[in-house]
Amino acid sequence: MAATRVVCYILLITLVAVSEGTECRHDTYVELSANSKSKFIYSPNYPEPYPAHAMCKWRIRIESQSRSKIIHVRTVDMEVPTKKDNCSDTYLKAYDGQYNTAPLIKQWCDDSTIVSSGAYVIIEFHASHLSGKGFALSFHEINTFSHKCKAGGIQKIDLTQTPLVISFPDEDAFKNGNGDCEWLFTANKMDSKIIVELDEWILDPSSDFCNNSHIQFFDGDNSNSSLEILKYCHLDRPFHTLTTSTGYLLVRLHGNWQNTATKLPIITLKLHSVKVNNPMIDCHSNLQTSIIDSTPSLIVYPPGKLQSEEEPCPLQLWSDNKEETVRVDVVNNIDDNITCRHYLYVYNSTETENVIPYRCINDKPSYFNPGHIKILKPYNTDNITEKVVLRAYTVAPPCDGSVLEQWAHNGDKKTLKLAGSKDAYDNNGYCKYLLKAEDEDGKIKLFVSGSLFEWSHGDDNCENDFIALYDGNDEDAPMISKWCGGSVPDGFHSTGKNMLVIFRSNQHGRQHQHQYNIQYLAYKEMCSKYDIPLNASSSPQNLTSPGYPDYYPPDSVCNWSIRPSSNEHHIVLKVINTRLGPHCNSMLSTYEYNEIPNSDATELIGRACDSETPTFISSRGPMKVQFRSNKFWNVGGFLAEYWEEPMPTPAASVVHSSSNILKSCYTHYFIIIICVILYHR
Repeated sequence: MAATRVVCYILLITLVAVSEGTECRHDTYVELSANSKSKFIYSPNYPEPYPAHAMCKWRIRIESQSRSKIIHVRTVDMEVPTKKDNCSDTYLKAYDGQYNTAPLIKQWCDDSTIVSSGAYVIIEFHASHLSGKGFALSFHEINTFSHKCKAGGIQKIDLTQTPLVISFPDEDAFKNGNGDCEWLFTANKMDSKIIVELDEWILDPSSDFCNNSHIQFFDGDNSNSSLEILKYCHLDRPFHTLTTSTGYLLVRLHGNWQNTATKLPIITLKLHSVKVNNPMIDCHSNLQTSIIDSTPSLIVYPPGKLQSEEEPCPLQLWSDNKEETVRVDVVNNIDDNITCRHYLYVYNSTETENVIPYRCINDKPSYFNPGHIKILKPYNTDNITEKVVLRAYTVAPPCDGSVLEQWAHNGDKKTLKLAGSKDAYDNNGYCKYLLKAEDEDGKIKLFVSGSLFEWSHGDDNCENDFIALYDGNDEDAPMISKWCGGSVPDGFHSTGKNMLVIFRSNQHGRQHQHQYNIQYLAYKEMCSKYDIPLNASSSPQNLTSPGYPDYYPPDSVCNWSIRPSSNEHHIVLKVINTRLGPHCNSMLSTYEYNEIPNSDATELIGRACDSETPTFISSRGPMKVQFRSNKFWNVGGFLAEYWEEPMPTPAASVVHSSSNILKSCYTHYFIIIICVILYHR
């Protein structure tokens, strides 16, 4: 779908360009006229590369010659070779007048917006000895008005003629580091609402914008009592269209520009004033309908001022792509004391029979429509209709409320790719993955490394980005873990064959390229609170904690009984490696095996914890081995080898009776006497 749009867009530009801006002259101007409709200028041969040393000159004049109108020029596409971004080799120039002797507005070679001060603007293109893809510019006339940033005051702008285009902040505000600017847009007719198109959103990617600046949109004429539609500061475009419920829109721009960015931010809005449908007229003939795509649309609903006996017309949302699902999020409401008596009627078709189960507005619910239509109707209680801010957009599986099944195989690690790519994830994600072991007695292990951008800042309430894991098929199963900030736990496992993974991201998505990796596999657990019998031989065999060398489950007890081949052998267990965490919270213990049934009497041989690697030997044959883990997730576990050896032959006992002792003494005494006599002779 996206590729089709690009092709169609290029064709559209090409078709328009046949009548506007087709020529490229360097000796004289190509004359163009501007009106309220967008027209285009493009480099020679666009979208094919332009020739080296190309030079072109265009003169744009306002068609109506009205003194209240100026010319707005915007870069649609720009790809030219530059030299250290100084725009000194290949560039565009704009002059504020009829000739290039007029004041220079700007020289540029990247995305930019140019606004004239009068009825004429000159555009010149200079190419170096290198060729490039080129550029496409759009231009149209706009109504002129003063919208300079006034610190401590509000610029009031009437939408007498729509559409109205405004770009801010202005150059003076940027240079002076002006902190706060406010604009109040007022619809020109009663019972009207304002629709805003976000034409441009260009921020300096090298700046730390969010720590110093933000933009706010309010539904109403006062930021203290009006409903906040959006507060935003990130690099990605926050919305495609924004619709108020009344004829007032307050925009506040806050920022210390000198500390925020090295380049002027460019925020361009196109505003329309639209009559609100009369709720007392048949709503089927006045149905509010919006076409939405993957870029969010923000809608304050219901529109207008309703009397207690009136009900607003439903809101109908269509997806522009039949393959994608409509999603609607409740993101804000005007009353913090809203209760669960307040909710929305949401239907998944034009008929009112197919209602989606309602949820409390205060829970900020999300609604998905598997088809292409969604109708919203507020529920009124106590003759009060609360206004809510809705964020509507389209999503594709598995982030459309459906569940994507992923099969896990024994010992075979697979990567779980969240919505987006490995280095970035999509905004407004709500994705469900069901990991399933291939065997009925299998279990799931999930490994996490690295971090996601939002997590590094922490989020105690997990309202932004998070991952939640459930020990089963759905969200009614016990939650294994949920994390959204700080350090990521070491690892996770299920108690059954299924694990549900839910990923959610806020409207910002991922802004920085921090590596993260999520992998999963299936395994059969060799761990039981009952003895698992093992038979030893003269060849060493491995014994490990569950999941070694990765993760072992918390609060688990594993028991093994190792038996020799005969009563003439005993067991040797040599610990090769241990990573059991500090303070002996997790421990490996060995015991002399007790053959008496139903008896817990055991004799401890020895224990290992932390990073100890001892060797244990049973004295009379079998050995019992027990592993206990604490309640925390841990990494590493233990690796040991066991085998059997022949039991040593007991040394012969020498027992001396009293008579034997006496006999021995007499014998030794007699020998000594004989030796003395012989010596003196």
